Amino acid sequence: MDNVFGTKLKETREDLGISQDKLARMLLVSKSIISRWENGKTMPDLSLMKPLCEILDVFAILYCEASISSSVKYSLEIIIFLKLLDI
Repeated sequence: MDNVFGTKLKETREDLGISQDKLARMLLVSKSIISRWENGKTMPDLSLMKPLCEILDVFAILYCEASISSSVKYSLEIIIFLKLLDI
């Protein structure tokens, strides 16, 4: 499985000058969780996708479309819709 999410997450985080430690603190998770996401070992819980996208100022679907199920993709599309509405 390609690590589209992890690669994009790391690129975006580094472009913004945010360390793994800082991102972890912002999301109230451990630094090792961020590392696992970036290395493709795990994916964030859906409850973290909206705050993650807000911090990185991105749309979730750009990160995940190559490696998610249709039900997860549907949930992410809802998150994107809510972000577009600024809810």
